[in-house]
Amino acid sequence: LEIIRAEDLFFNPTPPDGRDSIVEDMIPQGLTLLSGDPKSCKSWMMLDLCFAVTSGDFFLGKPTKQCSVAYFALEDSPKRLQDRMFLLKKEPGQGLYFVTRCRGLNEGLLEDFDEILETDPDVRLIIIDTLQRIRGIDIAPANASQYSKDDDVLSKLKAYADDHNIAILVVHHNRKLKDKENPLNEVLGSTAMSGVP
Repeated sequence: LEIIRAEDLFFNPTPPDGRDSIVEDMIPQGLTLLSGDPKSCKSWMMLDLCFAVTSGDFFLGKPTKQCSVAYFALEDSPKRLQDRMFLLKKEPGQGLYFVTRCRGLNEGLLEDFDEILETDPDVRLIIIDTLQRIRGIDIAPANASQYSKDDDVLSKLKAYADDHNIAILVVHHNRKLKDKENPLNEVLGSTAMSGVP
């Protein structure tokens, strides 16, 4: 149990922790969820994001913090990624790493993240495309709610991002039913999907 006195926080401001946005006003350090309809070019968008961040270019009109990126393109093959790079007609910047297969979150994925950060400490953005591909073995009790399961997965990713001062961007899918009143209701899964990040 860690108890923090409010007075200590108020009268002894903590120094800046070096947290910067990877993409200004769009992708802060911590956990971000990008959810969209199937086949809506989310993976193309992620590859374009990788190119922009590794080269320090603008992304969707926003400045980026130049850094290395680990892109877990878990629905793609190396050949497909190569074809997409050729079609984009952009040369990737140094520090862009692709992963097309990995362990699940409860099977050692965070240790894999550690290895990536040790190999290149300049990796400040990890993209997971898609969330379903890292769920792996479900260790939740049989009677656990979908909210609990979603919260468990996202909370582990958020804690890792916060502890390492990096950004983790998770790509996810929308449900088929549309909600013009509240687009957050379109995110597949429980309300934890929009609540945790």
